[in-house]
Amino acid sequence: MIQYRTLKEEELEEWFDHVALVFESTPREYFTNHWKNDAASSVDNIFIAYDDSVKKIASTVRLVPRKIQIDQQVLLAGGIAEVSTRPEYRKQGLAKRLMQIVVDVMRSREMYMGVLSATKAAPFYKTLGWISVPNFWSIQTIPSEGVDYSMKGTKVRAPNYQSKEELHLLVKHHREFNYDFNGLIYRDSEEYYTSWIQNLADGTPSYVLVSSDNDSVVAFASISVQDKTITIKDFATDKENHTQNGGRAALQALIGHAISSSSLSGVVKIRYPSVLFEKLYTEADVTTEKHESFMYKCIDDLAKNSGEVRRTISVVAEEICGGPLDKATPSTCKHVFWEADKF
Repeated sequence: MIQYRTLKEEELEEWFDHVALVFESTPREYFTNHWKNDAASSVDNIFIAYDDSVKKIASTVRLVPRKIQIDQQVLLAGGIAEVSTRPEYRKQGLAKRLMQIVVDVMRSREMYMGVLSATKAAPFYKTLGWISVPNFWSIQTIPSEGVDYSMKGTKVRAPNYQSKEELHLLVKHHREFNYDFNGLIYRDSEEYYTSWIQNLADGTPSYVLVSSDNDSVVAFASISVQDKTITIKDFATDKENHTQNGGRAALQALIGHAISSSSLSGVVKIRYPSVLFEKLYTEADVTTEKHESFMYKCIDDLAKNSGEVRRTISVVAEEICGGPLDKATPSTCKHVFWEADKF
């Protein structure tokens, strides 16, 4: 007999085993790290279909409480993660029922939006009313040697997560730099940096660009290096550099440090959200990738926090994108979901 309920504290290790089994290409440590590093983690947010006849977790969905930014407004949201059904229980409607339960819970908690990332499972979520919103990534190839990417009057170091002053600047720069973007996770506390960003589950390192004079933070980035591909998973800069050049020089300096720290040679590929720059490196050609893995759903009978009459997910999806979905381009789409925030 299948029971639908939340996870019990004593079942947490079994749940880690379950998701590691279902997502067999992802190490168990990835899920334990996500759990430990998320200040919002609670067994009350893990919903399971439990086969009482054999005492086994058959399927699960985890709700991740967050806030997201849309059209310069901050909305309560629920992230969907670890949707996972054991092979022998598939095609029985367990995940569908759990998703319905989670949406009801989001409604009871006055979460206005749901957000998830899906590729192969996207058709399943579409049947439940979720809509894909495109986002674009730019790729440029640059030499890793013989070019000075440093920024005058600055240096790069690791973030000091023990400094309240520095944490305050990280939060401030992120809010100001990302103010016009849509769909991103809104970071409303310094704790988010000390718990989540400091300990990204996939091990991606972060760097700060600071003034050589007073060691004050100018910019911040989380940058992954895999083979010869560098991906910008998070970035923000102060208002002065954002106004002057969009933060281009600051990001180039941070990337240059990541390149030298990784002892790369030859040419490397740089991946970054297209909405940031038409070209991060003016001398290099740029290609773009269109991704449609991020999906959103309005919790239909809730009003926006501002008190406005609710709008359909189709309208909100266009707000996130910055215009009609079918006409989205790398230069017009305002949808940004930093990979550092993926749950």
